[in-house]
Amino acid sequence: MDWFITNRIEWTDILALNWKIDILEYISEQGDITSIQASGDPLIIENLSSSDHIIKEPIKGSIASFTIYSDSNFQWLKFADYKSLKYKVHIYYDSDIYWKGFISSSGYKEPYDGISYPVTITASDCLGLLKTIKYDALGTLYNGRYEQSKIIFDILGKIWILDFNEFINIYDVGMDSDIDDSPLDQAYLDRDLFAGMYC
Repeated sequence: MDWFITNRIEWTDILALNWKIDILEYISEQGDITSIQASGDPLIIENLSSSDHIIKEPIKGSIASFTIYSDSNFQWLKFADYKSLKYKVHIYYDSDIYWKGFISSSGYKEPYDGISYPVTITASDCLGLLKTIKYDALGTLYNGRYEQSKIIFDILGKIWILDFNEFINIYDVGMDSDIDDSPLDQAYLDRDLFAGMYC
């Protein structure tokens, strides 16, 4: 089992920039990719917080709403009723990844009009879900002393984020401080420090 692309939406905006949205499912093998037609205003990405306060709002989540055409009644209804974290979304700006998240069934909007009609699908980056997920391994507490980067991977892995970019250039005395050295790979914490806490 792995994440494979099942649907793809592609368009070029008024500035001649190419966009692509891939919808992925956790399935056994790659099948045919179904192309979906984008509507006239296909994508809006919205930040859920405008605050820059790192203590009061350390997590700045976002949602992406994209609008597609349905060529038959309830063609995309599968995106409206399913378990959490079933459909992953990757949004590309030209060939670079721009945004990642999961489709939220509560953000599905269909007008029940004459076909072909626009359907709006909303995806969340799921960072807000981390407040509801315990920092443990399915009920078993983490223990041991690990790199801070490993602890971050423990947390982000709960919402299927398997990589992150680090922009830190402050190093403790004694740390390697070349441009390709990470302070998060060199600073350790005891994971049981976070026992009973949420991600």
